[in-house]
Amino acid sequence: MFCLTHKRKDGSMISVAAQQVVDEFETLSRSELESSEHIDEDEIYHQVVGNERHGRVHGYGLGPTSTFVFGANPCRLELLGKLTEANKLNEKMLTKVEELEKKKMKIEGKLRKIAKEWRKKEKGWRKIEKR
Repeated sequence: MFCLTHKRKDGSMISVAAQQVVDEFETLSRSELESSEHIDEDEIYHQVVGNERHGRVHGYGLGPTSTFVFGANPCRLELLGKLTEANKLNEKMLTKVEELEKKKMKIEGKLRKIAKEWRKKEKGWRKIEKR
């Protein structure tokens, strides 16, 4: 986003400082690719540009605030509601998994019976063929 907002139509950067930020971002990105640990692009951006001023987001100008860009932070009550909802959904999924496992066991038992009967019939056919 920074590169798009700080380039002229001809592709050159609008200032030397902007070019330095882009260069530093690219070198950190390359070194991250070479290293074994993964660093998010946002983290690299914050390393290069620095922390945001309170209530503002880097690279978006003076208008947008962090709430506008990233959404409002939910309150504890909303988070608690989402947590209980997720727990209920998890319990439902666990009961469904248990039901499916029981069905699987029944089907496997039926398949074993069918295979056993098939083997008996096969033995009978072999005896008939030998005569």
